[in-house]
Amino acid sequence: MPRLWKAYTNAVFFLHGKDPKTGRLGPPSGSGVFINAHDPATESRSHIYAVTAAHVAKGGHPIIRLNTKDSKSRPLELDADVDWVGAPWEDIAVADVTDRFSANDQVATIPSHHLLSPPWMEFFDIGIGEDGFMLGLFTSHAGKNRNMIAARFGNVSLLAVEDEPIYHKTEGFQAFKTPCHVFDLHSRPGFSGSPVFVYRTPEADIRDLDAVQTKRVAVHGRWDRAGGGTRSMYITPDDDGENSFLRLLGVHVGQFHEKLRLKKVSSTSVEVDDTSIHTGDTVRFPGSMTIVVPAWQILKLLEENETLRNMRNARNGRSQAEEDASEGVAVAEAEASAKPVPKG
Repeated sequence: MPRLWKAYTNAVFFLHGKDPKTGRLGPPSGSGVFINAHDPATESRSHIYAVTAAHVAKGGHPIIRLNTKDSKSRPLELDADVDWVGAPWEDIAVADVTDRFSANDQVATIPSHHLLSPPWMEFFDIGIGEDGFMLGLFTSHAGKNRNMIAARFGNVSLLAVEDEPIYHKTEGFQAFKTPCHVFDLHSRPGFSGSPVFVYRTPEADIRDLDAVQTKRVAVHGRWDRAGGGTRSMYITPDDDGENSFLRLLGVHVGQFHEKLRLKKVSSTSVEVDDTSIHTGDTVRFPGSMTIVVPAWQILKLLEENETLRNMRNARNGRSQAEEDASEGVAVAEAEASAKPVPKG
């Protein structure tokens, strides 16, 4: 796994519920990612969205905790029914958080053009075996004062097929049946809603091993004697870039489970509490085949949801009114300065 740019962890947040007795935040229960979507109706404006699994945000944990620049964190108080909108066809939820940030927030966003759409999937010829990783909540060490973002690594096992939907059900929540990717990656509670990325480097594609290819590397070095002998080295692969990418594949929403039948071997090698587990009993545990809602379904929700569209239009209207007012003031000031000074 190549070293990851640290800013990617700033695009990830944790989700909490409130303790009904104290009104304080409860422990984190899931993860999510901030997406920056360019507005096609304007040339320069964009909107920021929080994206996660619906069974987390709308299942009792709607409050975002994000990191701040002073090495702490703060909550974004969101309501499960008011702020989070879900897709009826799958387990994803989105909240418009464009106007909810402060200057002290340590937040990065994933641009929407980094979300893999079917044309880009075809362009990159993405298939089985692609490398990838997931960023999210490791509940055993979530961080007391700030979010501690953990990573898990794996590979694409199966890609989503439109007419072959995958059924999955989260305990205590509704069942979903939708086309999903399958990723060979170990998960655990807390990673629901985590962004899943795929990447490729020119040296990581084994399809061309039958043809020996030598990739030249241009190395540009500079020796700075005045600075104490420090050396700066820049390495640039001689490659057209088409076989290198890092993109958001989708959002992790669940995993397939495995079943294991227990068999007592001996009291010395395996200790089993016969009051709770017996020989022949079957236990269920998460496997390494995880379910990923495709990124293009996120884009579809952003585009088609009426609530999100109305919020964009309202924001654009306010911004346009502010721009018009600012231009009006500038014109008035210009006209005033152009008037001849009366003679005294």
